[in-house]
Amino acid sequence: MKSIIIFVLVLTCQWKISFADSQGLVTADSLLLSGNPEEASLMYERAIYENPADTSLLFIALLRKTECLKQQGLYDRIEPLLRRIDTDGLNDSSKFVILYEKALGCYLSEKFDKAEQLILPVFNIETSTSQLHASKVLYALILNEMERWMEASALLTQTIATDADLTSLEKEKGIAMVNDMYDKKRTPVLKSIKKARTL
Repeated sequence: MKSIIIFVLVLTCQWKISFADSQGLVTADSLLLSGNPEEASLMYERAIYENPADTSLLFIALLRKTECLKQQGLYDRIEPLLRRIDTDGLNDSSKFVILYEKALGCYLSEKFDKAEQLILPVFNIETSTSQLHASKVLYALILNEMERWMEASALLTQTIATDADLTSLEKEKGIAMVNDMYDKKRTPVLKSIKKARTL
């Protein structure tokens, strides 16, 4: 199940941000699309090295490099990589992407406390409805991993109820599905590792 969630999150979060591409980025993109993330990653770094003053190139190269890391399953490297971007001068849309990707990297590398710290500021940024929904779904997944099921349930219910693109019937079905998923009978009874060791 978790592998399906990861696949969906990675696919749905291909942010469309356009910058003038350097030849290095074009080559790196080509390598990434042909299924060679290791070499693509090196080419993104080379493009940055060759254009040290170009902050927009740094932004897009590092963001695309996160895709290389995802393809390699190196999720724990995403957040440190994106720390290289100074978010102070970025517009809201770009800030959102960086925070979201950092939070996603932490979620995928099972650093759930850090993922929560990174996803919460996203909700104070002006963003599109689809980006807001993606953030809420990711936050619900983080809450699930932290065993805060009631909070996750409330968040998903509120997201469905306020979605202007859904009909009344779709909202009703969606909320019923969330209620069913988070029914107390389905809540896992987790064993205590400490108690197990003692026994």
